[in-house]
Amino acid sequence: MIIDAGSNANYQITTASGADGLGGEVIYNGTNDINATEITVPDTITDSYGITYKVTRIANNAFANNKKLKTVTIGAYIVEIGNNAFKKCINLKKLVNKSSKLAVIGASAFSGDKNLTSINLSKCNIKVIGKNAFNGCKKLKTVKLNGNTLKTVGKNAFKNIKKNAKITIVTGKKANYKKVINIVKKSGSGKVKYSHKKK
Repeated sequence: MIIDAGSNANYQITTASGADGLGGEVIYNGTNDINATEITVPDTITDSYGITYKVTRIANNAFANNKKLKTVTIGAYIVEIGNNAFKKCINLKKLVNKSSKLAVIGASAFSGDKNLTSINLSKCNIKVIGKNAFNGCKKLKTVKLNGNTLKTVGKNAFKNIKKNAKITIVTGKKANYKKVINIVKKSGSGKVKYSHKKK
């Protein structure tokens, strides 16, 4: 376990560093600062021995039911956001994703985040969006997806988002655009609008 005194965040080592002190990975478990309104998941964290680890995952339930959180910034090496990670963060309005490596958003990761207005997954390697991932995000009106990488959208992932929300699928191939529309529709997306943007 690594605890960052500055942010009160805690991390679990998942992959040990090599002899050169590089290459290790950690999962971000959350923060002990219950009043934090802005959270930045860093690119890396350095322990008390001077060993640096990449932060590659956000743990299941990391911020579930946090009523204070308003802004979240995702670090550059995040590959996966865990199940229920930000579930029912009812005041979360802004999500900034700096990771081009993000591939998996877990089940119910953002469900019930009724003030979240937009999500941009067009510049990352998104492959899987879990069931109920954004279910109940009533103000979610702008969604951007990478049509070249997305393979799976779980049941009700975009159910109960804002009526006539715009889902933009970014891809150079028309076939990928149609494929992603089909995937999202089958998941039970409700009444949304689709648009195609060439990458």
